[in-house]
Amino acid sequence: MRDSFAKLARGTLVYGLGGIASRAVGLLLLPVLTRYLTPADYGIAALLDLLVTSACAIFALGFGSSMTLSFFDRRDRDWQLANVGTALIVLLGSAALLFGAGTAFAGPLGQLVLGRTDRPHLLLLALALGSLTVLTVPLSLGLQLEERARRLVALNLFSTVATAGLSLLFVVPLGRGVAGLFEGRVVAQAITLAAFALQYPLAGLVKYDRRIARELLRLGLPMVPAFAATFVLLQGNRYVLSLFRDMDTVGIYSVGTSLGFAVGLAVSAFSTAWTPFFMSFSDRREEARELFARVTTYFALGFGVLLVIVFAAARPVVMVMTRPAFHGAYVVVGLAAAAQVFLGAFNLFLPQASFAREIPWTAAVQWVAALLSIGFNVLLIPRLGLFGAGIALALGPLLMVVLLHAWNRSRGVRYLDVPYEWGRVGGCVAVAALLALPYMWPRALPFAAELALGAAGALAALALAWWALGPSERRAVRGFLFRAAVGEVQGG
Repeated sequence: MRDSFAKLARGTLVYGLGGIASRAVGLLLLPVLTRYLTPADYGIAALLDLLVTSACAIFALGFGSSMTLSFFDRRDRDWQLANVGTALIVLLGSAALLFGAGTAFAGPLGQLVLGRTDRPHLLLLALALGSLTVLTVPLSLGLQLEERARRLVALNLFSTVATAGLSLLFVVPLGRGVAGLFEGRVVAQAITLAAFALQYPLAGLVKYDRRIARELLRLGLPMVPAFAATFVLLQGNRYVLSLFRDMDTVGIYSVGTSLGFAVGLAVSAFSTAWTPFFMSFSDRREEARELFARVTTYFALGFGVLLVIVFAAARPVVMVMTRPAFHGAYVVVGLAAAAQVFLGAFNLFLPQASFAREIPWTAAVQWVAALLSIGFNVLLIPRLGLFGAGIALALGPLLMVVLLHAWNRSRGVRYLDVPYEWGRVGGCVAVAALLALPYMWPRALPFAAELALGAAGALAALALAWWALGPSERRAVRGFLFRAAVGEVQGG
């Protein structure tokens, strides 16, 4: 078990460090961009991002999940390259359909997304960005499934730097405003696509296998509603917010969620390492039971501490990173971070359905949560504004976790029975919630007081987490941190 934990920790560490570096580049641009873009500009960008995200969720055809299953059907290199090449060729047609159909219906689409039809160039930029992103999916996933962590992290970091630099170029010296933000992103995504393609032999990228295509579509298409549900859970409330509030409020909300979603880096690092990790136990299921239970406990403990720190630091960070017009964004930072953590927790309960090859059934779980999330938004946003949007944002993914676990239990002996340590998990969640709750209270303290309050919360969370560990676990943590510090922990 110790070796398995070490493998998962190494993968998470590599992806995490790469994600932190990538996110740091983006966060450093926030003070600059909020100086040159108004809250209304950010609101428009947020709604265009909705279009990009929803387009990717639909036109990627669920290959993010189906490739994971098909890739491991055989272990030889030719088969795995054929999976990447076949997925790329199928998605090339899908991306062409996305851009063509979007261009043909640019008028109605502009009215639906932005409430206006006088900015068709913005829609075309968003559609181009979505199309290029769809094509990058199989290339990126192939590296992940091969556990080429360092290469994937390096390419993602390169993509982030290119996106940040080109967006800055178009917005600041060229003065292109919100259009420049997307122009830079489109150029950067095209460069990123080329960089990922260079990681594979040309013969592999043009290799098409009809059997693999049928399997990818058979497993992937039922997952499209699941990805659409995730989009509704994380992004849909921006649209609801735009219906009940002005574009400035949407922009402020977008800044707050972008800061809160920074926690998604840590969650994504874990999830990226977790998928190939748990799939490697598909033929060692008895060994996986206790291991998966312990991973869940440590996830609750580690991310519970991280969430408290984010809630505690939200207001001083917003005060430092943005100008006063955006300071109200702090109310949604912690709640956005909680939504990301709950999505990571959802992934913890996916092995059962994956081993049974019943992943499509999880789409129903996600859609039930998504529909209820819409209700939360419609109920809370008119009354509480930004804060209501943040609460609804966190409630949706939390409900998704609860429903998926209930579904797993309902499948009985057909699914892997994992003996979760619910006492410890529940204790971690309860303590984290109690520590985070005071930081959601509306306040207008000066920066020094906010800094002291945030530091106190962070220290309390770390102290309680250390106390929650057993003696052997503390020794293991000390040993791992020491090895990481001296460079003995290396990426896969």
